[in-house]
Amino acid sequence: MNCGSFLRMAAALALGGCVAAPAVAQDYVLPAHASVAGKALGVYAAEWWQWSLSMPLDESPVKDLTGEKCSNGQKGEVWFLAGTYENEPITRRCAVPQGRYLFFPIINMVYWRPPDRPVDCEVVERLAAVNNDSLKSIRLRIDGKNVPAMRSHREKSPGCFDVFARVSKQVTAPPGYPAATDGYWVMVKPLPAGKHVIRFGAQYARPGSSWGDLTQDVTYEIEVR
Repeated sequence: MNCGSFLRMAAALALGGCVAAPAVAQDYVLPAHASVAGKALGVYAAEWWQWSLSMPLDESPVKDLTGEKCSNGQKGEVWFLAGTYENEPITRRCAVPQGRYLFFPIINMVYWRPPDRPVDCEVVERLAAVNNDSLKSIRLRIDGKNVPAMRSHREKSPGCFDVFARVSKQVTAPPGYPAATDGYWVMVKPLPAGKHVIRFGAQYARPGSSWGDLTQDVTYEIEVR
């Protein structure tokens, strides 16, 4: 690249950057289990899912293949970048205001209760963890430079949450609690003005699955302005 089932969803997100890179790419990435504005990264992971499911599919940044939906539903000093429902590589182009952190999953899982039967929080937490226990590969590049030790960036929601909390009250949503997410998430510090490329990807090994391995490969060409 150049200079993340409706009841059981996995999303992966990636960033790779290009112009005005720091000496080492990891200088842009907050440590695992860090906090921003008083909130742990696991809280942002839950909020990411609430954001991603708050919009119809035709407005969803996760469904979007070009980046034109990048700004939908964004607010505050932390912007979310989307993964994809596809197993194929995609590239998005996105404008981001200066001073925004960027938060996204390299790859992750979310589970919530089926609409036809209640389950408890421990069940959805266990199901969200399954594929993350068998991570096959993971990578992140920012401005053409690899970020090391990505396996240390595993985060999970602190307890359970309502995955449909941001859905409009005019829309009838199925029960969204309890929900839990578990995966590999990254918080990137505000990037300097200009163009950047963030590329990430990962693969879950799913032996015996009729769907095969789950793969994410996403590139964002970002202009900070």
